[in-house]
Amino acid sequence: MKHFKTMYYLLFIAVILVSCEKETITLLENSESSIQSSLKGNLSARSLDIPAGDLYALAPWDSSNNIALYNYNPTTDEIILNSDFTGSTGIANNYGFDFNYRDGLIYLLADRPGEGRYLYTYNKNTDASTLIRQIVSVGVNGLPQDLTFGNDGTLYFVFKNGEVNAYNITSQSMSAFSTVLSGGSVGLTYDYDNNQLIYALGNSPVRLFSIDIPTGLVTEMFSYDTPVFSGYNGQAIEYVGNDKLIASGTFGSNIIYTIDLATEETNLLLHPTGSYSSIKDLMFVNNTDFDGDGVLNENDAHPNSDMSEFINIGGCYPNVKNVLVKNGSTMMDQIEDLIAQINLQYNGDNYKELHEEFVKKVAGLTYYWKRDRQITSKQRTAISSCAWRANIPFWEEI
Repeated sequence: MKHFKTMYYLLFIAVILVSCEKETITLLENSESSIQSSLKGNLSARSLDIPAGDLYALAPWDSSNNIALYNYNPTTDEIILNSDFTGSTGIANNYGFDFNYRDGLIYLLADRPGEGRYLYTYNKNTDASTLIRQIVSVGVNGLPQDLTFGNDGTLYFVFKNGEVNAYNITSQSMSAFSTVLSGGSVGLTYDYDNNQLIYALGNSPVRLFSIDIPTGLVTEMFSYDTPVFSGYNGQAIEYVGNDKLIASGTFGSNIIYTIDLATEETNLLLHPTGSYSSIKDLMFVNNTDFDGDGVLNENDAHPNSDMSEFINIGGCYPNVKNVLVKNGSTMMDQIEDLIAQINLQYNGDNYKELHEEFVKKVAGLTYYWKRDRQITSKQRTAISSCAWRANIPFWEEI
């Protein structure tokens, strides 16, 4: 009996020790997981360098010599006026401009006195402005105040009455998107890190709002006083990456400054600007990352990626997000490359075999996407179904 009690006691102690050991291991694992989560949280976009590029400044009221150029590095905030460049839109009463990474064109919003405000494309190499159409909101407001492009090529306008509309360049169709507080001295830009619009309103102080994409939900962020003089506005705002805006204003502000969206701090870069005492809009074009996907052109398999929101195979939409897969390539880039390869082999008589090859190779692509957990099994089936139904290859006239 005494021997049995001794064995029971030793067993009891062993259980306690094993339990403590497991608890210690669990605590260590949780601690390690916590540290890893913390490290992942710190490895945000803010820790990455933003490639330098061209910063264009638009003067509001003149038709000639109304675009200046700065060489700007968003990481170091080094900014130098390029005195060898002067652009002319040929149109007075300018309201805003932005670069569309999808087609490589600059779009300009300007007023034609007595007629209304119109959208143009502008060629900085030839100083030619080409008329597209008059811009009127869904609510029939003819006073657009600023414009900005999303990564998918959607052009957003904000109007005098507070309407924010989305414009499709291809179909030239306008649709309602959101509503903001109305007023004068407003600016609009696209934050590609957080997929949102940022809207600036008023003077002394300037109020900043975020507009979520795709919901259109408006949230006030914070207010700030502009450097040098608190009465200036923030009409010329441009998102340059890593939670940073670069900004200027009209009506003689003569400053260029940055706004940190995380700390809410402003930083004066130029006073005076060296170009215009009043700047209506700023446009930053990253020369080393054309599609803005974070992969430098020299390392980018597709420097001008298809940034469509969803996958589209020959007009069939499997309801799958088009995401970056590797080397600066999106899923649509890889699909379009495959379609081009298949079409090159099409002679008009070999449709069946090429169509089957296309479907097989799409299955190969989706295998890797699923393996990398970028799509689910159900989504893979939907993509394969679209590939089978798509009219690929198709005849292309040369």
